[in-house]
Amino acid sequence: MIIYLTVVVFTTISRIHKPSIKYLMTSIGGSVFIVVALSGVISKFLLLKPLKFLGKISYSIYLYHTVPVFSFIYLFILWGNINSNNTINSFFATLVSAILSYYFIEKPFTAVILILVDLKLFV
Repeated sequence: MIIYLTVVVFTTISRIHKPSIKYLMTSIGGSVFIVVALSGVISKFLLLKPLKFLGKISYSIYLYHTVPVFSFIYLFILWGNINSNNTINSFFATLVSAILSYYFIEKPFTAVILILVDLKLFV
């Protein structure tokens, strides 16, 4: 950790010519975050099944979150009102589309690619 802090501080100083406590605090904060993330409590929390599943579908969430969000924005513009139900519906629509995409698109294509790699057809 000391080596990490030293490297970050010296590379930052050499880039900006003016040392700043802001960069030192950022380095320390990053180091503390890494140490805490590797501790037992947070790693046990991150290994919970719902969070692991959320990690599996995270790419699908990233891909499909705009469709429900913009759909509900369009409805807001069309109807002129927005409430918490629209936000909740947008969240659940994103979640459902991500789950469907994961099971019906990502997993089958991943299996096909693994087969092609094993057959040395696709490297």
